[in-house]
Amino acid sequence: MTATVNRRSAIIPIPALTDENDTALTFGALITPTWTLTTDKGKVINLRENVALTALYVVLTGADTDLYDNNPRRKLTIKATYTSATYGVLNLNTEFEFNINNLVGA
Repeated sequence: MTATVNRRSAIIPIPALTDENDTALTFGALITPTWTLTTDKGKVINLRENVALTALYVVLTGADTDLYDNNPRRKLTIKATYTSATYGVLNLNTEFEFNINNLVGA
């Protein structure tokens, strides 16, 4: 996913997460899901590292969407485990990119 969100206010929907057979996973199937917000260079933003994921979206506020080093690019990493009918417990690790729209007056 590459999307654009407005500075100082953003809800990031998480695209479909799938298992090893490309079958969509429900939120309830995820075991201990977390998210981390970084710049495209890997710098953690606003201490948002391994934050508990409570829904299939992430709400970013305040400094979460500030520009760092004049760089509007962000990465949202989702980590969890799930139970596969074939292989048992498997790791899920995926990443989405988006850009911050620096609104005038924000």
